[in-house]
Amino acid sequence: MESACRTCKLIIAQGNICPLCGSSNLTTKWSGHVMVLNVEKSEVARKLGIKVNGTYAININD
Repeated sequence: MESACRTCKLIIAQGNICPLCGSSNLTTKWSGHVMVLNVEKSEVARKLGIKVNGTYAININD
C-alpha cells in the first residue's frame, strides 16, 4: 500500500523514508492525489506550493 509523507505529502510506493524531504513521518491514511509533471508550468503546483515533480496526497486523514 502506498504511503504519504505527512511533511511534504509526496506519495511513496515503498520504503520508510520520504525521498523528497527525508521525513520518516508517513501514513497510509490519505485521500485524493495530484500528479505534477512540470512544476514550472503547473498552476496547481504553484497554488499547492509544490516545487518537485511527483504525485502528492491532497488530504492527510490523521
